[in-house]
Amino acid sequence: MPLRRITTDNVPMVSPASTVADVISYIRARAQKFESVDYVYVVGVGHTLVGVFSVRALFHYPAGTPIERFVTRSFVSVAPDTRPEAAANLALRHGIKAVPVVDENGVFAGVIPNDAIKNILYHEFRRDIFSFAGIHRSHAEFDNTL
Repeated sequence: MPLRRITTDNVPMVSPASTVADVISYIRARAQKFESVDYVYVVGVGHTLVGVFSVRALFHYPAGTPIERFVTRSFVSVAPDTRPEAAANLALRHGIKAVPVVDENGVFAGVIPNDAIKNILYHEFRRDIFSFAGIHRSHAEFDNTL
């Protein structure tokens, strides 16, 4: 399954010049439309991903605080051609709820949301369990067994 099928760009994206108040207003106005609201993605010139922070971080600072003061500029991400299983394992290893997808030029393509990560891990786990039991697709159809 290609990453583009499970990647969404329907997430909170703000400019580096935003303040805490700006971001809270933005999220409140659009919260129902976002597919994932765990993190806010800071996007710069050319739609490049320059940082990320959790929504929770917004509530640790006064309204007028520029997000540049607390945005995380060192973050994990995957390339658009990364295998979904590798992206899901990266999320587990780093304890993150969504994985940013960034191309070789740093352009933000979107994120693999939490639900997609869980779905990938579930299918990977199921395939491994059946494989350990000696059950393979060629021997039995097991799509709806679990």
